[in-house]
Amino acid sequence: MNKEDFLAILHKGTELEASDVHLSANKPPIFRLYGNLQYSKQASISNSQLKSMLYDLLLPEQIAKFEEEKELDFSYREMAEYQFRINAGLDRGNIAITARITPAKIKSLEELNLPKVVQDIAYERKGLVLIAGVAGCGKSTTLTYLIDLINRNRQCKIVTIEDPIEYIHESNKSLIMQREVGADTHTFADAIKHALRQDPDVIVIGEMRDLESMSMAITAAETGHLVLTTVHAPNATETINRIIDVFPQANRDQINIQLAENFLAVMAQMLIPRADSKERILATEVIYTNIAIRNLLRRGSLVELRGQIDADENPKVQSFEVCLSKLYLKNLITKETAIDYSKFPEKLKFTNPNDFKSVFGTKKKTKDKKSSKYEPDEMNTFEKALIIEQDEDDRGKMGEICKHEGIPTIYLAPSGEQGLIIANKVKPDLIIIDMLIVDIDLEKLCEHFKEIVGDGIKIIMITGRFRPEDPQKVSDLGAIDLVVKTADLRLLSKSLQKLQGTYNPENK
Repeated sequence: MNKEDFLAILHKGTELEASDVHLSANKPPIFRLYGNLQYSKQASISNSQLKSMLYDLLLPEQIAKFEEEKELDFSYREMAEYQFRINAGLDRGNIAITARITPAKIKSLEELNLPKVVQDIAYERKGLVLIAGVAGCGKSTTLTYLIDLINRNRQCKIVTIEDPIEYIHESNKSLIMQREVGADTHTFADAIKHALRQDPDVIVIGEMRDLESMSMAITAAETGHLVLTTVHAPNATETINRIIDVFPQANRDQINIQLAENFLAVMAQMLIPRADSKERILATEVIYTNIAIRNLLRRGSLVELRGQIDADENPKVQSFEVCLSKLYLKNLITKETAIDYSKFPEKLKFTNPNDFKSVFGTKKKTKDKKSSKYEPDEMNTFEKALIIEQDEDDRGKMGEICKHEGIPTIYLAPSGEQGLIIANKVKPDLIIIDMLIVDIDLEKLCEHFKEIVGDGIKIIMITGRFRPEDPQKVSDLGAIDLVVKTADLRLLSKSLQKLQGTYNPENK
């Protein structure tokens, strides 16, 4: 077998819209389709046939390198519509080949389902931008899109450092210089160091792999360049953690300061199954730097980054949970997919919070036309509130909200059983219950509270996983409202204000 046979297999992969082609000794070609492997019906390929195909593709120096190192990465382009990144290695002494298929036509922002904030990155003049995710999640595709966007819209010099070169860019408005590790330079770190002397505006690093390349990338950003690179990490916060963890403990304070001054953005991504086809769709998590994030990085307070992502004041920051919720609400993924791919499923929103129907009764505007307050049928003044919530942080936040809304005494319980003990002692007039409390059946829990406190007790249910049947369930349990958790739990404030007659819809 020769190069033509290999090209025929690659062509079959492009017809199937495969992302990868796998060739192993004594097996037929295997294609990765929408994340899953599929064996072809073609005949098995022997090790000698694989060797013959591979060597017919390679230059003599590449063959010598493969035989010496037993590994080889290279790019290959024979078809106008596709480019291929190929890895050759050994599997128990037999040759194994993996070819990544990259369409030559670069898709649009909408086709890739990238957030619009990516376009802002392309016009930045300096800073470190990280594209993160696991293998095969489309990091290189996003990087290619960004390079092309800059190339089409800015007059600047772009230097790329790749191993191997995956996509060949033709200079447009920009001047593009592509360097391949091994062929054009020895290492990523060497190439970055010399790139600083090549008058670049944008430096693209195919992947940051070690301490030296990470240090050089930060230095390049520090010297006034826009640096784009990829990192293997599952989410945005872990990406920053992994970079800092690479450096020795003695250097951490300095690295924190350098990142605070030069970090621009991180976008983590993953490909997940679509609801309407066998294809996959991109989900993203984005941190775009602001003063608050810079301060957290400077202090090394990375544990607080998650809270910053959940805060919705910054439109350039988005958690995976927000993205997954949006995809579900657009019917692009199923609820089960959203839950499966979420690290914090309790933060998913399966409905628009504005669609919730309150159980307050008819609301009437006050007679004073200048006032925009609404009055419920029954005003309430609360003296003691009991909050039953498993998550310690959410318990604390809810307690602060209750105090802010004028409730003087707050009791906190992590379980239904402890909540009953507290209720028996203090007789609260308001109880806020997480619907996901698992130690006691929710219906029995509400019945016990009514027995302890009386039928006049006011109960608010709160949930992070809304289900269509929840409003009816809440009504059947005798609760007066259902609140969906948001990052800042502001909907709980709104519920309490309505109960106490202080709600003003014009206040944001």
